[in-house]
Amino acid sequence: MVEAQFECIMAFKQKNLTDVNLERVFSVLDNDNDGRIDGLELLGGLSLISQGSFEDKAKFCFELYDFNLNASLSKCEMVMMMQSAICGMLCLAGAPEEAEPLLSEFEHLAEEAFLRADQDRSNQITYNEF
Repeated sequence: MVEAQFECIMAFKQKNLTDVNLERVFSVLDNDNDGRIDGLELLGGLSLISQGSFEDKAKFCFELYDFNLNASLSKCEMVMMMQSAICGMLCLAGAPEEAEPLLSEFEHLAEEAFLRADQDRSNQITYNEF
C-alpha cells in the first residue's frame, strides 16, 4: 500500500496515536524505499507501535496472525509473526536489509517454539499455550 492508504487505515486509531508521526512510521517500514509497504512490513509495524499492557500486545499479536481465525497459530502463521516482528524491529533500528535472518532461521525458531509451547501436540498453538 502507498502512504495515503496507510494513513487512512491508521486513522481509526488516530486518537491513540497522537504522538506517532505516521509519515515517519511509513518511511521506516518502507525499507526498500519504493513508496509502498507490503503486508509483512505493515503487520510488523502495527505490532510494534501498538499501545497497551504486555497481555494486550500479546493478544493483539496472536489475533493479528491467526489468519484463518481458528483461535490457534499454525507453524506457518508463527513463522510470519516472527519474521514480521524481527524485520520490523530491524527496520525501526535502521538495520540494512542484509541483516534480516533467512526464512530457514525463522522456520527453525518456529519448530523450537512448537516443541516448547504446543503442550497437546496438536501442531497448533492456542492463545493459552502462546
